Amino acid sequence: MHILFRLLRHHISMPQLTGFVAASLVGTTIVLLAMQLYADMRSALTGRDSVIESTYVILSRQPEADDATFSPSDVADIAAQPFALRAAPFTASAYGVYASLTVGSMDVGTRMFFESVPDAFLDIAWPPLPAVEADGEWTAEVPVVVPRSYLSLYNFGFAPSQQLPRLTESLMGMLRIELTLTAADGRALRLPARVVGLTTRLNTVLVPEAFMAWSNRRLAPGMAPPPSRIIVEVAAGGTDAALTDYVRGHRLYVDDGSLEASRTLSLLRLVAAIVGGVGVLISGLAIALLMLSIFLLVQKNADKLHTLLLLGYPPARVARPYQLLTLALNIVATAGALAATLALRAAYLDLLWELFPQLHEASTTPTIVAAAGLCIAVSALHAAAIRAKINRLR
Repeated sequence: MHILFRLLRHHISMPQLTGFVAASLVGTTIVLLAMQLYADMRSALTGRDSVIESTYVILSRQPEADDATFSPSDVADIAAQPFALRAAPFTASAYGVYASLTVGSMDVGTRMFFESVPDAFLDIAWPPLPAVEADGEWTAEVPVVVPRSYLSLYNFGFAPSQQLPRLTESLMGMLRIELTLTAADGRALRLPARVVGLTTRLNTVLVPEAFMAWSNRRLAPGMAPPPSRIIVEVAAGGTDAALTDYVRGHRLYVDDGSLEASRTLSLLRLVAAIVGGVGVLISGLAIALLMLSIFLLVQKNADKLHTLLLLGYPPARVARPYQLLTLALNIVATAGALAATLALRAAYLDLLWELFPQLHEASTTPTIVAAAGLCIAVSALHAAAIRAKINRLR
């Protein structure tokens, strides 16, 4: 083995190996950075760190329509369309809602409304809910989810004009809210409530379906209004011609905000694919450069290696120094690319947080796993090619 390493060291070309490491580092960094930036931007646009390639749109009737509500058959028809993975109506409260709370030294109150949708359509999870009998009492605080834009309106509009403190998401969750729910006949229920999350997906005040069913049954039995909006989970690419044709054909209105994230995500996927493709091209050229360099090293020592094979050295042992060299170079290039990716990510995250306050930092685990997988795959390719080259010298 010592003889083999001396042969390798004698003919090694440092400029060629340095060129490989530099090219591989640049190409791998571009690929990994494209992957991580796409994951971080997805979380900014959808509020999720997820690989599920779907989006959500809100459908309603045109304002001038005679009947602005949807029947169960309408919901079923939308759910059966090729662009829809599933669909569900919004359930609205059939009673009056008054919410009050104390912010600083000021008591704040407002009339409002509640809506609910199935849990599967939410971008947050409800806390554990109490089991309530049909004629029982609600024994816990009512969990409420509000749009993140409401917090922005308070912090940048209402609070400065009233000399009130700004609220963070965590502080907002600590505020105790008093709800007064009033039936049409004057009956009222007073319940404590708390904001348990902020949503970027739905522009409405949400409560759990279980609470909505209980409160409507308790205060407005048989009076629940028919739904006027439907939320639809749309598969990747489903917001193209099929959805557009259906909306136009049925004279429906689509919430522009729900489609904007889908369009932006589509553009982001295209840009990430182009940038990643450039990185793959550079990485491919770097892999070919290292392969060529190693083959040149083998060719320069071909006579000596052939003699060693004739003396009984096994091909695997003869190939091992060259394989270890490529493995070391691949590890150095991959580690450098991963370090560069994480450093660049730390730099761009500050900018993303300014542009997207709702950003949820995506996990770096998929990027690290991809880097390790790429290093292993390239090293295995080099090892197999070197072994085949050595075998041909026999």
